[in-house]
Amino acid sequence: MFLDKMLGIKTVYMDVEPMAELIDRCFIQGAEKEQLDQVRATIKGKFFLIQQYTKGDYQLRVSEYKIRYFPFNLRTVWVYDQKNDTFYELRHRRWYKKLRKAVYERLDCAVSGKRNLFCPQCGVAISVGSEFCYNCGGKLSNGKTVVSQQAETKKKSVWKKIGIIILIVVIAIIVLFGILVLCIPDNEQMVKEGTMTYYDYGETLDESLKDWFGGDVIWDSFKEDGKEYVTASGVCPYMADVYNSDQTFVFQIVDDSHFEFVGAYDSDGYEIFTNGTDDLMGAYLRLLDSCEEDNFYNLAIKAAFGDQESLNMFKDMQN
Repeated sequence: MFLDKMLGIKTVYMDVEPMAELIDRCFIQGAEKEQLDQVRATIKGKFFLIQQYTKGDYQLRVSEYKIRYFPFNLRTVWVYDQKNDTFYELRHRRWYKKLRKAVYERLDCAVSGKRNLFCPQCGVAISVGSEFCYNCGGKLSNGKTVVSQQAETKKKSVWKKIGIIILIVVIAIIVLFGILVLCIPDNEQMVKEGTMTYYDYGETLDESLKDWFGGDVIWDSFKEDGKEYVTASGVCPYMADVYNSDQTFVFQIVDDSHFEFVGAYDSDGYEIFTNGTDDLMGAYLRLLDSCEEDNFYNLAIKAAFGDQESLNMFKDMQN
């Protein structure tokens, strides 16, 4: 969003599998072992540094850093097409681990030599496990997953030997899951159905944040330094031409029935609506004269937690 709005560079947001296929096509296919090792080191990332690898007209960039007072690391994965001046960016940063795993699988296949598969329709090289050709879109092997004959034979043999073990594991998982559901508190549900003491406007956090994000809220939870957190993320539709619209609200779990609000941040680690463009921000700041708040952060928190008057001000600014 920042690159698209501020620098005029075309940005395409991608999910995990399309991004993994793009990295496979641009950096893995036809690469030597030394090049594959460079791709692996780049996608692994390095704390507080930008890792990048260039092959031809494409550049792979992975950044991982931590902002002070921000309870978890921020990660960004880009593939830059220099020829077409286009950035391909992972849509949700919390999917970084899934992307890294998908790329590692493709790297392992390339190293082991199990990549000599080609689309029967257009002839391009295909990754093991693909169901559709990325080039022509055709369905492969009559709708079945493309695998080598050796891998298929080995798979059948393994399933015959461990069938009973799998059944036992499945039963154990079901039993353990039932125990966890009964014994472990659902922190995400507690926050979603809760309200803030100082921002209680008669709505649950799930209801108010859906209004704030326009209906699409991604709830997640994690642990850091022995503490438990719940996050609510989404794209804020208000004032996107001035501020970073990717936002995350962070709540810390105090006990089984209490939590507290940590803060709301954009994808660059700043508190929301505190780091905007100078040319348009001044016009919006003048609108604060009509409310009691002296900055957009406080006004945004009230709006996000259910204050309809504050929310209407942001809607009016958008219009």
